[in-house]
Amino acid sequence: MLSKQPAIVGAIADLDTLSALPELSQTIALCDFIELRIDALLARESLLCECISNLTIPQVITVRDPAEGGMNALSEFLPHASVLDVEIRNLETFQAVAAEAQCQNVTVLGSFHDFQATPSHGDLLATVDRGRQAGADAIKIAVTLRDAD
Repeated sequence: MLSKQPAIVGAIADLDTLSALPELSQTIALCDFIELRIDALLARESLLCECISNLTIPQVITVRDPAEGGMNALSEFLPHASVLDVEIRNLETFQAVAAEAQCQNVTVLGSFHDFQATPSHGDLLATVDRGRQAGADAIKIAVTLRDAD
């Protein structure tokens, strides 16, 4: 499901975007994946379920700890997911959800975010190792670049 090539991911993390989804078909067509922050969208669960069933591209279901802005760790949406995104540092906390995802042939994506800087090459490699050791099928690294190096 995941390749080594960059992919375009459209993120739906608020109710306004979810509500506008039916009018965004041309934009969605440009995406390789749609990421759904399920925990942030549950206030409109019926609309969420309708939109999920109408999406024809692979879906990334994101699980975040409440300390990272997450509101719930919900596994009921796994049948719709192609990818489950869990922060590497929280893979152990969400181990049951990750195992359930893998049983359903959903790729577990261990992610790492640093919005202040880019860690050293060695630190990034260590992060990848931690993610793989914790059971991630693939690793996503999102960092802030300040220069070409």
